[in-house]
Amino acid sequence: MQTFQRNIEDKVYKALEDDLRENILKGLLSPDKPILTEPELEVKYKISRKSVRKAIQNLCDEGLLKKTQGKGTFVIPPADRLKTNSRKNLKILFLTSAFIPGEKISSEYEEALVSGMSELAYRMNWQLSFSLIDNLSIRDITSQYKDSKFDGIIWDNTHSSHNKIISSFMGNGIPQVLIDRYLNNVCSVYFDHHTEITDTVSFLASLGHKRIAFINSDSGEIVYKEREDAFFSSLKNLNLKNDYYFRISHLKPFNEFKVLSSALNPPTALLLGGHSFLPPFLAWAGSRKLRFPEDISLICLDDSWLAKTNNPPISVYAEPRNEIGKQALTALERLINGQMRPGEQIRIKGDIIARKSCGLPKK
Repeated sequence: MQTFQRNIEDKVYKALEDDLRENILKGLLSPDKPILTEPELEVKYKISRKSVRKAIQNLCDEGLLKKTQGKGTFVIPPADRLKTNSRKNLKILFLTSAFIPGEKISSEYEEALVSGMSELAYRMNWQLSFSLIDNLSIRDITSQYKDSKFDGIIWDNTHSSHNKIISSFMGNGIPQVLIDRYLNNVCSVYFDHHTEITDTVSFLASLGHKRIAFINSDSGEIVYKEREDAFFSSLKNLNLKNDYYFRISHLKPFNEFKVLSSALNPPTALLLGGHSFLPPFLAWAGSRKLRFPEDISLICLDDSWLAKTNNPPISVYAEPRNEIGKQALTALERLINGQMRPGEQIRIKGDIIARKSCGLPKK
């Protein structure tokens, strides 16, 4: 019972702490006036005074807040924050299979991710270095950690083949955070793909669509299985048919595209499972003179330059990669300083951006 109660207390103060930290780092709380008082935060978040004080004290310890007797609790300005932050010399190693900064960024998604991490690292005066996963040596990385060359690792674009390396680093006590991956006892920051699908299906259903198709990747990665489960669950909850689900290869998508138009009752809306499917689908749709949304409404998972500039612009469910980068860096800093438990997970939600490719179903 005591353990259960402690877990509840951890969650309630952490929600307040995370909200305040995010608003501070985004510049939404001014250093010129105090934040809400402890009684006001207690009422707003419906938590105990003890939990409020714990959250505020943690942020004071991080060098983000300061208490001024008789006046309140204030945000420390960014310039002064660097002087007061006791962890200003934090050194982070970012491992990825996607790119090497300065040479090539594989997509605008990695670019946004690195941008968010770099922005926060600059604000906090942390050192951020990069390396390709394929170039690393377990022995060299472990040796560098023991020699205090870095304090922790953030992983991106990992696969199941990297699990052995991650486990080896865990055995050597190296703090690690995974982006968009799930692995027991390793902290992770990942996009909420379940909410991504349920929100998108609900959005299309709210426009009156009852025949919704979903083109998903046939990759064995867990993210695509999570999307699949969420899609069928959403259809069931909304009493919609599940006749229009396709798993296709990124290399040969055209056969499944043809099925959409050959069905006796073709779908009125299409959910495209990733920006990599958008160029071939638009090429195929153009060859058939399909119009959006007159012939079919189209929404894509992940925003992209093509989605923004297409005529008409394509509706998307946007993944906040910039924010994911910041949260991953913050999570690692907290893990290093004992403020986050190994295996803890942070889910980040995105938003629907409704553009001209979605409309009411064709009558």
